[in-house]
Amino acid sequence: MTTGQCGRATSAGYGTSLLQQAVSEGLRDRFFLFDRSLPDGPRLLVAQENELLESLGWIDRLVTRIRKGWQVRLTIKSQETPHRNFIQLTPDVLLIRAWLHLDRRQLRRTFDHHAINPVLETVIDHSTMLPEHAAFLSNEWLAIGLPIQVIHEINEVLTSLNSALSDDNLRSRERNFLRASQKELGSLDTYSASLVHRHQSLQCVRIDLGYRGVTNPISRTSFEEVHQSARKHFNKLIARLKHDFYMSMPGHIRKIEYSSGAGYHYHCLFFFTSTPGLDIHDIGERIGEHWCVNATQGRGAYFDWSRLTRAGSRKDAHCAVNGPDLHVAFQYLTRLDRYLRLSIGRGHTLIKGKQM
Repeated sequence: MTTGQCGRATSAGYGTSLLQQAVSEGLRDRFFLFDRSLPDGPRLLVAQENELLESLGWIDRLVTRIRKGWQVRLTIKSQETPHRNFIQLTPDVLLIRAWLHLDRRQLRRTFDHHAINPVLETVIDHSTMLPEHAAFLSNEWLAIGLPIQVIHEINEVLTSLNSALSDDNLRSRERNFLRASQKELGSLDTYSASLVHRHQSLQCVRIDLGYRGVTNPISRTSFEEVHQSARKHFNKLIARLKHDFYMSMPGHIRKIEYSSGAGYHYHCLFFFTSTPGLDIHDIGERIGEHWCVNATQGRGAYFDWSRLTRAGSRKDAHCAVNGPDLHVAFQYLTRLDRYLRLSIGRGHTLIKGKQM
């Protein structure tokens, strides 16, 4: 990962981590930093966020397995002594390990302005019944065998969790939590369909906007003040883009996100008409430069998805509005809300620009 002027980030390629698998499923793209010049402390915070989000994705899979009726538990493969019980290493064991390793307090500190999906919170709360058991699922312990008591205690909590996940009240709370993200996803489809109806042929540019050294202003001022400041910066950007592109940019979508490591940032889609002389491949960089230089007075950073490379070749992030790539982008904008929902008072975290 490298950054250019104004904190522009480019990717050197894709990894094969579990996090990257979650990224490909639309959980959240977390494998870049807006500014590689961040000091070690903030950079470590971002790395911790990556691990937390990866764990949430695996816990969600654990819930799905349990609800589908799979007997998710530790199964003894062979037994030598009461303290040397070898368990069969299955995908379920990896899910259980991710569940037990998640640090609930760290999750709360990192995403301190978020509500957690009640189902995920229930699963995480059950892991507190096994405060010392995560270490027993390390590769070292798996190699020498687990004490029989540890296996029984983990399986007992999994049985309790299975019962808790079937509770009707919990399912109702889950539906209420998910309703907002489902509604937002539907509204994005409606918004894009309306744009297509008005303008027929459209393309979109996908770009992320944030700040250099994002943790510094967060520590000095309140979250609400940061929100107001970022909103003013984005409004300045939109005013400049309307001046530059006028009727060529009939709409846009922006999703607000915040965490203690990555700070306050936007994930954006900008829609453009097929106007003669308008090079869609250069627009992302122009938007990013406007954000850095004009809107934030040099404090901004951006990631232009058209610069994303895979296996050494260019992967274009510009897509036709009626293409399948746009729906993937919509899922990217709303999927995180299935797990964590940012609260900014009466404001909305997903905003659609007024259509022109």
